[in-house]
Amino acid sequence: MGIRFRALLPLPIVFILASCGSGDLDAGRSAELYRQAHEHSRKGEYRQALEAYSRGLEGADLSAPTPGVVGALDEKRRLEGLVGSYADAFATADRLLALPEGSLEDSLRTGIVLDRSRWLGELGRFDEAAEELGALADPSSGMLLLEASLALRAGLDDRAESIYRELAERGSDALMQMRGWSGLMQCRASRPGATDEALEPMARRVVALSGRVMSMKGRPVERLQALRHGAAALQLTLKHRRDASFLLFRALSIANGEGGPFLREVLRLESNAAIVRKVDPFRESASYFEMKNMPYGRAMALFMLSQSDGADAAERTHALEDGFAAARDAAPPWPRRWMRELEAGSLLRLNGLLLEQSRIFELFDALQQSSMLNLSRSLIRRADRFRAEGASADTVAATVRSLLQDMGGLRQRKAEMLAEASGEERRRAADRSLNMKHGQLLELLSGLRTSCPVASEALSLNPVTLRTVQHALRDDEAVLAPVFSDSAAALLVIGRRSVQVARAREPFVGRHSAASLPSRLHRELASAVSADEMHGGEWEWFVSSMGRPAAEALKSYRQVIIVSDMMLPLHLVKGVGDPSSERRVSYLHSFRELVILRSNSVLPPGSSEISFYDAPDPDGPAAHKMFSPRDRVFITWKPFSEEDLEGMKREIGEAMQETVSGSVALQALRRSDPGKWSAVSAYGVQ
Repeated sequence: MGIRFRALLPLPIVFILASCGSGDLDAGRSAELYRQAHEHSRKGEYRQALEAYSRGLEGADLSAPTPGVVGALDEKRRLEGLVGSYADAFATADRLLALPEGSLEDSLRTGIVLDRSRWLGELGRFDEAAEELGALADPSSGMLLLEASLALRAGLDDRAESIYRELAERGSDALMQMRGWSGLMQCRASRPGATDEALEPMARRVVALSGRVMSMKGRPVERLQALRHGAAALQLTLKHRRDASFLLFRALSIANGEGGPFLREVLRLESNAAIVRKVDPFRESASYFEMKNMPYGRAMALFMLSQSDGADAAERTHALEDGFAAARDAAPPWPRRWMRELEAGSLLRLNGLLLEQSRIFELFDALQQSSMLNLSRSLIRRADRFRAEGASADTVAATVRSLLQDMGGLRQRKAEMLAEASGEERRRAADRSLNMKHGQLLELLSGLRTSCPVASEALSLNPVTLRTVQHALRDDEAVLAPVFSDSAAALLVIGRRSVQVARAREPFVGRHSAASLPSRLHRELASAVSADEMHGGEWEWFVSSMGRPAAEALKSYRQVIIVSDMMLPLHLVKGVGDPSSERRVSYLHSFRELVILRSNSVLPPGSSEISFYDAPDPDGPAAHKMFSPRDRVFITWKPFSEEDLEGMKREIGEAMQETVSGSVALQALRRSDPGKWSAVSAYGVQ
């Protein structure tokens, strides 16, 4: 038998060798994981890449990071942003920015700030996005343009105007000067009372600079973007719309030789929409965006097609219906101004076409598609309100909120590709991530059907039929849905056994327009002591036009649910909800809410609160009621102080001790003080 010798080393030496070996092994393991992550990323396997980066970074020493650690963190941050995992992307970016001084190159630090700003913009946090860029010590002209655009969207008009003016007057070349003057026009046009005369001097500057930009050599994408933005600004004035059309056609001509295919297709759509509005280019653009899986872009092209003189009524109707169907689940939560206006104008056109032909069932579908689009936006924009119940409630709720935020950001990103005519290379990653996150959300919702049935149904965003709405109504209930076109107004009245359209007595003419009606009514009502003292203006036209048709259509009903994207004070119209009618009235933004709330009228026991929202708030009431259905939600038509609202909560609470119905409680309070309580409405159903 052989003899084996074993050497015994001093204890300190054992630890040193073990430490060195462990460090080398850890470094080698991390390097291999980084290599695997890079390979997964190259193949588009982003989830696997992120898992590999996370494992490789476990235990990394961030007090003295190696270039490999910095590079891995940066690539992880980039991939998290690419797939729309916003919370993770912000967390990784924060880890990078917190590294010891000297760990990051200046260019990397600037890139991180720029990406953070873009992510914040995709989440609708435009003021924070602008602040990120405003903190840069030496921003480029492109960064200044982005900061100004974000500031304008945040409502920081003075800040945006200051940046644009600096570029317009001291820009490095004609291209930047043109972008500056174009931005100034956008700022001025967004202010109340803006006129063509006020925009004219800036428009002349844009036209003058456009010639120099078109004759420049090189920098094709920057030149094309300057011409696009210049044309968009010129279209704000009647006098220069032909100039805008010329700029877009010249830009398209340049793009055919020097621009990428996506930029070229967007320019093709925009140039056709400027003046000529031929049918075939719109059809081709709609097909292109469908092929690219950009349903909101397809919807925009179809909405534009409906404005073409070359399309007959049948094609316009079909285009509008298809457009709203495409946009419903893909619309950005924070649309650009021109997107909002195109959506609103398209609904008016579709309503007009359907009213002309008395197509009641299709009219219901049109209203429902629009309301579903807006409900989807509301639930995403107010995702922070979501709360879960039951086991692991906090964890589940946080996951749902995170998924809604991520999906909203990715939908916004795809819409921004259309608005900026750039970034299409990130579309596939966005599509895959959207599909994956939607699947995760549906899986979570299936487990919430018992504890959170209303929120679970609302977030599934399934459309409802007219028959389903009728089944949700009681014999003495009716739904009253205002229907507006460019020139006509009507009321869609849905009962359990009947459906009718009551047409308004007066058309929209002159200063009375469908687009401005809600805001005008809200201003008049907010400034009046009570509805009884409102004379003239929009209110008088509204009552004289819609009062009698509404009263006649509702005379056999004791309860009315007003369903509309736009909150209109129909409860104050004689014969609808005034005290003499003894009729209970409540409001909802969508038919879907009605069906969900009625089918879940018996909820598990729990606490409830009373909350108020201003009538113009497009999101708060619906999101609150869907996420917290036990709460009593009320609409206020006039401004009240916090002290007033607290007192009103107590009064409503006392009145509701006799009944669980908010509208019944309001009815009782209105008898005692009509001036005060006529400015409050219930949101929901009995």
